[in-house]
Amino acid sequence: MAERLRDQKREHTHQRIVAAGLRLFADQGYRATTTAQIAEVAGVTERTFFRHFPTKVDVFLAGFRQVSESARAAMASVPADARPIEVVRAGLTGFGVELNDMLRIEPDRSRAIWGPELSRTMIEIVLSLEAAIVRELSRRYDVSPELVELRMIANASVGVLRAAARAQLINRPRRPVARTLTEGLDRLTPHFDAFDRVRSQAASTSKRPPRRPRVTTGAT
Repeated sequence: MAERLRDQKREHTHQRIVAAGLRLFADQGYRATTTAQIAEVAGVTERTFFRHFPTKVDVFLAGFRQVSESARAAMASVPADARPIEVVRAGLTGFGVELNDMLRIEPDRSRAIWGPELSRTMIEIVLSLEAAIVRELSRRYDVSPELVELRMIANASVGVLRAAARAQLINRPRRPVARTLTEGLDRLTPHFDAFDRVRSQAASTSKRPPRRPRVTTGAT
């Protein structure tokens, strides 16, 4: 019981630090924010901060991981009879909206996201989202996660997300990132249609009764 309470307290502190960091990054910029400021806003000591996060970069990435988790939850909540493109749209649009809110900040943080300091971990986060799309569609439509058409749409969909996010961060377009995502996914409709055809064929094949072996009799 005591161990469970300690874990809950640690998780609560962890989330407070993330929330404080993201708030400060948005208010005053990534570079201007110090770990001491994050700790103060979170209501912890700087020593406690470093027990949870080695650097402020890790706070930033923790925020992205939370957004990624929200995308998984959004896909899982889509009705069972929804088309695959709508499942993916729900996840990526949810990601895009939260991303848009997270990143209304000065350009230096935008550049930091794509710099070498963060790029490797950002790629890992994006790839984990791609894997989540594969798992969700594989589960929903009862197809192999190794189906080529499934892997293609997951990869292409995440590519749309990356392009939309980069445009939002680097070019600062006035249009909402969710709109860019939706338009990008619409361009992938032929790929989703191909996936629909393949999974429908697989489903119809599995429902066919097995063929009875032909019985041949030899000449007497």
